Amino acid sequence: VEVAPRQILKRQIERAAAAGYTVKCGSELEFYLFKDSFEEAAGKGYRGLQPHSDYIMDYHILQTTKDEYLIRQFRNYMDNAGVPVEFSKGEFGRGQQEINLRYADALEMADRMLVFRLMAKHVARSLGCIATFMPKPFDHNFGSGAHVNMSLADLETGENRFEADGADPDANGHRGYSDLAYHFTAGLLRHARAITAVACPTVNSYKRLL
Repeated sequence: VEVAPRQILKRQIERAAAAGYTVKCGSELEFYLFKDSFEEAAGKGYRGLQPHSDYIMDYHILQTTKDEYLIRQFRNYMDNAGVPVEFSKGEFGRGQQEINLRYADALEMADRMLVFRLMAKHVARSLGCIATFMPKPFDHNFGSGAHVNMSLADLETGENRFEADGADPDANGHRGYSDLAYHFTAGLLRHARAITAVACPTVNSYKRLL
């Protein structure tokens, strides 16, 4: 299906390859965990759900231990599926988590992200919990993002083309980045509004942008 996001991505990867580049991506997936089951949540009209943590937990090493019975299963399932997890951590919102998947080619990373989201929802449900990747589950709490870190590598050598060349990478004020990296970033900014058609596919997506 030509209008499917995966097909659109494949076409862009082909364009990058024609220019001599391969697209690399690493992802940071944020989500909320709730102690309620899906049935309990539906019975309450999806209001008043109980977060897996009662306090802000960003980098909090105690809360992550409390959540480890669940998060460890997420990591193990991904490892068994051949998807390496870089690390996991508590995020800023109450009950919010983040798992980072190790970087890979763009299409592979897109598939990995989908596999992780489906796996997390299924495993949480099997334990009577809810995992949701909604961008903005609550008006009064922090939203969840799917951060995709991108770079271009040389198609032949695999060398990172976003790294500045030369003995003094800061000579032109580039702070270690190449001209290509600046042009790539400028393109993202130039087309940010159009990109939201794919990056923000639901009404709830835009609630996080407000």
